[in-house]
Amino acid sequence: MKSWGVVERPDGDIMRFALEATPKVAPQIYRLVVGPDASEATDGETHIEVDPARLPEFVEGAIHLTHLNEVVLVPVTTWGAIVNITAYDLATDDSWLEIDAEASLHQNRRDPLAVDSRDMHILTAMTKALMEHADSPNEDLAILATGASLVMELMGRTKTLRIWSANDMLRERLREQH
Repeated sequence: MKSWGVVERPDGDIMRFALEATPKVAPQIYRLVVGPDASEATDGETHIEVDPARLPEFVEGAIHLTHLNEVVLVPVTTWGAIVNITAYDLATDDSWLEIDAEASLHQNRRDPLAVDSRDMHILTAMTKALMEHADSPNEDLAILATGASLVMELMGRTKTLRIWSANDMLRERLREQH
């Protein structure tokens, strides 16, 4: 991921991701904040107002706009924090049950989880569950593109999605999408 400009940013016990400008891969980074509250945007970030109930479909739409076949999910702390608040909402999904069995073995770790286009509905359901139940920064979830300079971070407690992209066209299409 480093070759695409993805960098880790430690924040106490939390590990966040971002894109860093690199001359060859990502000469300019576009930062967006998607959610209901413009005050979540900091200097240099574009705010896109989206109702929290629409964030799950917005996340999926952003992935489809970039034509990604796979993304990698990484909790900012451990899988235990994510599994605890999403398991009930995903309990009847057969593909989640396979992932949940694996995730339960890694509850105290932050191992990346690859989600391909067949299981993208899991990401949508996880996003919905995080929007409804997350109340701590420990329950934030990073969504990293494989093969592209794109980082998303879902912050359920603030009903916000942060996006770092090296693609200005994506930024414009996301602004139009809402």
